[in-house]
Amino acid sequence: MNTVLTVLKHLIPALQVIQQELQREGKETVTPAAAKAERPIQTVLERRKAMLTVSEASEFLSISRSWIYKMVSLGDMPHYKLGSRVLFSEAKLLEWLEGTSGSR
Repeated sequence: MNTVLTVLKHLIPALQVIQQELQREGKETVTPAAAKAERPIQTVLERRKAMLTVSEASEFLSISRSWIYKMVSLGDMPHYKLGSRVLFSEAKLLEWLEGTSGSR
């Protein structure tokens, strides 16, 4: 039970960040009242696609996983920590790329 509480303690802030990003993008989010709607699972799956794992970010950016880990450890790449997992917002990565493209 303690493990479940620990996971939830890390998961809730990450989900709040995802919800804020979706609201900024004007996309639909799941609220407790909307959880009873017809498509809550599909909406959650759509939201999940907005967050990328290291492997997915590597493929999305066409750079190696080791380079991603290096950038994360230096604090140079926007990311979220969920326990020991590192996740990336696709929108934040695109913003980051636009910001770094002129500095080369």
